[in-house]
Amino acid sequence: MTNAYNLSQLANHVNASGQLDLTSGVANDLPISSGGTGAASASAAKIALQIITALTGSEILPVGTTAQRDVSPASGYIRFNTDTLQFEGYNGSQWTAVGGGATGGGSDQIFVLNGQTITANYTIPSGSNASTAGTVTINTGIVVTVSTGSRWVIV
Repeated sequence: MTNAYNLSQLANHVNASGQLDLTSGVANDLPISSGGTGAASASAAKIALQIITALTGSEILPVGTTAQRDVSPASGYIRFNTDTLQFEGYNGSQWTAVGGGATGGGSDQIFVLNGQTITANYTIPSGSNASTAGTVTINTGIVVTVSTGSRWVIV
């Protein structure tokens, strides 16, 4: 079997003579002595690295403020924002809230909340509709675009 290594792993395999030594590691595992977890499976490595809490537990996401977001995010990044108290994901052009929906007291899911001020440009995608309740202020210089075939209803 051939071991596959990425560049950061190769740096861990330089011996005292400055030569590359790829004889350590079994089945693509990076041993603890070379900067790995010593785990025999990807799941065990995630637990050792505290990426997940247990095999059937939870994924541990990055947590931070809006100012602490990645400088150059890529599509698919996800984190918990401590300023907004929401999960957020990067869609390739902006950070947006992830999940959510109706809320209420106890197990009720009655209320859908929306803000009252639009502070960033937004396009309602073609084939989608949007609704907003109450008075809405669109900040100066901000544009809301309703694509052909879509509707924005304000009640």
